Amino acid sequence: MLLRHDRLSSDALRELATGKVLALHVPEYHAPDLCTEIVERILDGMGKGYRRIYESNVRAFTETRGDAETRRAYLATAIEVMAEIRRSCHPLASPVDRLRCELDELWPGGACLLRLEENALVFGMVRVWRGGAQAHPHLDVLRESAPDVRDAAGFTEQLGVNIYLRMPAQEHDSEGALELWDFGLMDEAVIGRSSWGTYGYRRETLPNPTIRIRPAVGDLIILRTTRLHAVQPTCDGERITLSGFIGCSGPDEPLRLWS
Repeated sequence: MLLRHDRLSSDALRELATGKVLALHVPEYHAPDLCTEIVERILDGMGKGYRRIYESNVRAFTETRGDAETRRAYLATAIEVMAEIRRSCHPLASPVDRLRCELDELWPGGACLLRLEENALVFGMVRVWRGGAQAHPHLDVLRESAPDVRDAAGFTEQLGVNIYLRMPAQEHDSEGALELWDFGLMDEAVIGRSSWGTYGYRRETLPNPTIRIRPAVGDLIILRTTRLHAVQPTCDGERITLSGFIGCSGPDEPLRLWS
């Protein structure tokens, strides 16, 4: 259910897109010493940013639903948000730009930014998780959270991307771990479970995770976000990622990318 490879490949993407595996783990996808070199510059370029359970340089696209002004602001600044990441990494290559190129090269239908009203969406948002921050078990399915996005209706699978720029020191095996369950929206294990307010599911109502991954600096993890997933809290330090989503509509259609 978990693939580990030393590089991204067409076969690995196909197994993710067709639901044969839950996640792909590529250790040191981006050299750890280069991550250390760029992460402070990326943080400096964030400015005030946005705060949820994590801090970010941009709102998640799904948070713009139902607010026309917020959505207009997101679309108007998306190109600049991505350009700022590029500037922060210069003269080194942005890990997100590398990933975009490889997805385009490896997928039969290519890959492109998801667009709305002819405007590109951000791909590669910064997420800063401080000590104690966690993500409860949840699903990310764009066709459910943003049904007005036409392309999302054709997605047969949705993947999440994380490139890890900084990880706190590990005191326990589960600390800061990414957890995945092989349950989807319509599975009995999820239907009717007590929700955590309006976000996610109570961990105590679920069995043990199918997979637990403790990433290191430089690692790339691509997971199926249509399956239940969570992030364990860390006691101290920061967990910083460049993150986004991939919409899959079949091998002959381009992968759609956004954050």
